[in-house]
Amino acid sequence: MQDRLAVSLPNGFTPRFEAPPLQSPVQTSIFPMSSSRLQLVIFDFDGLIIDTESAILDAWKEIYALCRRPFPADIFQEMIGRADHPFDPWHDLSEYGNSPIPPDDLKERFEQIHRERIEQAPVLPGVIERLFEAKARGMKAAVASSSSHSWVDRHLKEREMFQHFDLIRCRDDVARAKPWPDLYLSVLETLQIPADRAVVFEDSHNGLTAARAAGIACVVIPNATTRTQDFAAATRVITSLEDFDFDS
Repeated sequence: MQDRLAVSLPNGFTPRFEAPPLQSPVQTSIFPMSSSRLQLVIFDFDGLIIDTESAILDAWKEIYALCRRPFPADIFQEMIGRADHPFDPWHDLSEYGNSPIPPDDLKERFEQIHRERIEQAPVLPGVIERLFEAKARGMKAAVASSSSHSWVDRHLKEREMFQHFDLIRCRDDVARAKPWPDLYLSVLETLQIPADRAVVFEDSHNGLTAARAAGIACVVIPNATTRTQDFAAATRVITSLEDFDFDS
């Protein structure tokens, strides 16, 4: 999670995040909008193109188990899709965990587990098909991610996808990452495409909040990590990008 909202943190620490206001009106259905009107598709990255979120959570679960401290699943759920959550797992473990190995070795262990999981993570079903279909229809394609460019660009290049996107916007490029709309607004402004001619593919509540606040229709494809989150504001919720049809 390179980069979630109100859950009790250990020792009584309970942050409250103010969600950005939704712009109005926001289209409740992108269809029957003709696909010929769509000019832009915007993909989230973590959990949408590659399921990095499950890989990272698996690594943290193993580290928490090693330190004999209960894994704070609710806190990690609210961290998905955002870069500014105040909870620091390493601080939590150093204060309240019981690691059998030195801190540097513990971090090295985490990186090893994480790296192995990420290397094994494939591009999720339907992503490549929808990307190339959009390009074939004359649409622009972009990525908007709360992760860093070093993270997103590297993984896209390793999977030979980087060059197929017209624009990649990451947390490095804006003042506020998701759930604020800055990333999506930056994509629209840079590509000079109005919000009602775009559609976003997201997997998390924070990403959905950001897309809707930018006034863009949002199709949510939950993954194993985010499927219990609230997607009531989504334009549509589907199980896989394989199920998405630009014409229906």
